[in-house]
Amino acid sequence: MKRTIFGIITFFLTFGISFSLVGLLFGFPEIGHSHSAHSHAARNIESVLDADMRIGDARRIAKSRLYFESRRVAQNGELSSMQKEKFVSRYGSIIGEYSDGLSAISTSHVPADFAYAWKKHVEAWNKEAKQSGVRGPSDSSSAETSEINTTWKQVIRIARRYGVHIKPRYMR
Repeated sequence: MKRTIFGIITFFLTFGISFSLVGLLFGFPEIGHSHSAHSHAARNIESVLDADMRIGDARRIAKSRLYFESRRVAQNGELSSMQKEKFVSRYGSIIGEYSDGLSAISTSHVPADFAYAWKKHVEAWNKEAKQSGVRGPSDSSSAETSEINTTWKQVIRIARRYGVHIKPRYMR
């Protein structure tokens, strides 16, 4: 009887020590986290969203500068038609550069449904870029911004489905 108990204790001690050594050498599995293709997809999707945020930061800064410059010029009197054209053109350039940046983000490593939603979002920005060079930021049509917002919500919805943690800065 003592031999049996001793054997069982020895077995569990050996197993525990082996498990601990393997865990220390190769890392313990994270409980609740899968290292499946799903989490790989989430990391790839997050890299696309982060790239968008980096490009978007430049767009937001440039738009703010343009806005404050136009306010400063307007305080000195009414904007001339030439000044208005200059601001509209610069606004169009800002949106065009952002749109080009979005188009350059590779989606070859993300799931097909996310890539499709991303493509639709980029198309909405491309349409906005074409129209923003003709009209200024104050003339933004709610239809275009609505399309951008709708496609962005779809991008975020699919990202969540793959387990991407949606950071506050992803929400516009």
